[in-house]
Amino acid sequence: NLVNDEKENNIIMSGLIESAYHNVLGCKTTKNVWDKLENIYAGDSNVKEAKLQIYREKFEQLRMKEDCNIAAYFQYVDEITNTLEGLGEPIEDKTIIWKILRTLPGRFNPKVLVLEYSANLDKLSKEELHGVLIAYEMRLDEEEGTSHLATAFAASKKTYKEKQPSKA
Repeated sequence: NLVNDEKENNIIMSGLIESAYHNVLGCKTTKNVWDKLENIYAGDSNVKEAKLQIYREKFEQLRMKEDCNIAAYFQYVDEITNTLEGLGEPIEDKTIIWKILRTLPGRFNPKVLVLEYSANLDKLSKEELHGVLIAYEMRLDEEEGTSHLATAFAASKKTYKEKQPSKA
């Protein structure tokens, strides 16, 4: 239907950035617009397959760095898994959850062990895991802050004692 095609074309064209708009300006149908945009941004089947290989490898090599925080790590995992899904290869949440648990640094081992032996792990969503790990990370940071505070207190106490005149 010509009217529907024009409406759909209007919707697509109104959502494009200027450079993309100019790329598809001469297209006559919505299908032509869509096909051209797909080819420009996703590439042909060879390009898609190459991208899939790259992102599969990124997913396989996932590992949270020691200096990274949970929020940043989850964002990185989401970027990889969303790209894979966009390329036609969705990954189940359960697979993502297990991947995250296996790739956390050692400081998360106590929490990972508790989660692995929990009867609720199969029911845990990625968002819930994110919340659990954020809370655990906050506790770790708080403990480290407390230990730093205790060390600073001990050092200042020692310095204070050294400055006191000796009683002879």
